[in-house]
Amino acid sequence: MEIPRLVHVWPIKGYRLLLEYEGQVRRVFDASYLVRGYWHNERKESEYFDTVHLSGDGIAWAGGQNVEADELWNASKEV
Repeated sequence: MEIPRLVHVWPIKGYRLLLEYEGQVRRVFDASYLVRGYWHNERKESEYFDTVHLSGDGIAWAGGQNVEADELWNASKEV
C-alpha cells in the first residue's frame, strides 16, 4: 500500500501527534515511547515537543529528531 502524503501535524496531549494526510485522513501517532526512550530529558518539555513540523515525507523537531513516513503510518491509528 502506498502511504498518502502527510499534509499537517499537530501535537496533542500525552505526547501524541494528530496527523492529517491527503484526502483528509486523520491518524494519531503515540510518540511517548520516543520521549521515554532514547530522547534526552530536555525533549520531555512540552515546549520542545510542540516544535514538531513536517520534514520531507515525515516529521521532525527543532533539535533534529525525526520520524519517517512509514513509521508514522504503521504505528498510528485512524481516528
